[in-house]
Amino acid sequence: MVLATVVLQALAATAAAGPAAGLALVVAAWMVLGWLLVLAMNQWPASSLRWGHRLGALGGTGCLLALAWQLLRAGGLAS
Repeated sequence: MVLATVVLQALAATAAAGPAAGLALVVAAWMVLGWLLVLAMNQWPASSLRWGHRLGALGGTGCLLALAWQLLRAGGLAS
């Protein structure tokens, strides 16, 4: 599941910002996410698990929407 998430994020980011910038954004986002996850698990283990699922779903939804928007723009369906 994590690999699918990384691939989805990479597709959305490269469609929006180009290959180099898109991949750099994905790597930076995962680095920040890892740091925040370690920080949260060290301080609030129970609440971090609940919020982790919520934020993961929200991030995945955001990637899907951004990718769909870029695909619509590429197809000339959106102005």
